[in-house]
Amino acid sequence: FTEKRIMTRFIREFELGDLEVCVQQDTSAGHCGTVWDSSLVLGGYFKRLHERMPKYISQKKFVELGCGPGLVSCVLNKLGAHTIATDIDEKALELCKLSSQLSRAAVNTQQYSWGASTDCDIFTDADVLVAADVAYDIESAKMLLKTVDESTAAAEANGKTQLFIFAHELRKKEEEEFFQSLRQLFHFQFVGESSLYEEYSSPDIRVFVVARKSCRFPDELLNF
Repeated sequence: FTEKRIMTRFIREFELGDLEVCVQQDTSAGHCGTVWDSSLVLGGYFKRLHERMPKYISQKKFVELGCGPGLVSCVLNKLGAHTIATDIDEKALELCKLSSQLSRAAVNTQQYSWGASTDCDIFTDADVLVAADVAYDIESAKMLLKTVDESTAAAEANGKTQLFIFAHELRKKEEEEFFQSLRQLFHFQFVGESSLYEEYSSPDIRVFVVARKSCRFPDELLNF
């Protein structure tokens, strides 16, 4: 017989204008091992935001919830943000570390499970929580909302407005439950098409900016 080796690990290179990011992927790792389209759209949004209003990214602390191979965290770090990439899967964290090295970034990786306590260094003084395509499993999404709720509430108690910015591609009607739960706690709006990076945009994928109802909503992040 003839033995066939299937290559599961490969590097993808992405260019966002003058920004280059290399991502180590591994299809054998499942969902967490590849770059999802929503990550590309979210990364492109942050590149555009930095071009227009760099103060919202430079020297700010971002925490990615469910980093996968780390595209978004690498983009943010190369734009000048202090970035902590979190995931429950050790394989994802390994890939993210490799992506950070390949991209000449300095992303900090930490294992974190949605729904666990946010009273830890990961979330201390965080300015923005970010995520991409994280609502496809409603039970996991409930735990994600618990994390976002607790972290943003703790920040508000300390006089700080912490935002949650995420990209999502709506696929199943059941995912609407996630947005219904989100609406109970937060005010949110989706970003206008003109604020997305043209090369990495899709009519099926939206970027949402989320803030607690008791905090000022940053309308300036929606259309620029």
